[in-house]
Amino acid sequence: MVAIPYFTAGALIGKVSEHPLYDELAKQYQLPLFKDAWVDVLSNKDMKSDQVHGNAKGYRHFAEKSNIFLKKKGFR
Repeated sequence: MVAIPYFTAGALIGKVSEHPLYDELAKQYQLPLFKDAWVDVLSNKDMKSDQVHGNAKGYRHFAEKSNIFLKKKGFR
């Protein structure tokens, strides 16, 4: 499961977080939870094409972190 960021009132000026519901669901259903990659991207202006989308550098970062996560969990 991938935790998707949500935007609070201050998100457009740099405050991005992941909803705690993802932690609860992952624990309840015993699922591996991939966290923080989108928060990393959306919190860094050099990895965004606009306020809510990554650019090529951001998607590369997400893919690299995904690969590391999948290897650690034995999926790759």
